Amino acid sequence: MRWTRFTLPLLLLISPLAFGQKQYTEGACLLLQHQMVQFSAQPNSHNYQSAKREFDNHCQNPIPAP
Repeated sequence: MRWTRFTLPLLLLISPLAFGQKQYTEGACLLLQHQMVQFSAQPNSHNYQSAKREFDNHCQNPIPAP
């Protein structure tokens, strides 16, 4: 029981770092959108699925261009 007193706070501290997704720049997100549009006729293709997954994971809050 004593180990939970130290382990639980450590897990709570590390979990946002482990599960947070790095965000891409606006330009990279635009390229991913273009690739999704280009392959939208084939939604089961690897190219479309990969672009959609990357866009969903990394373009929620894109980094603005300087």
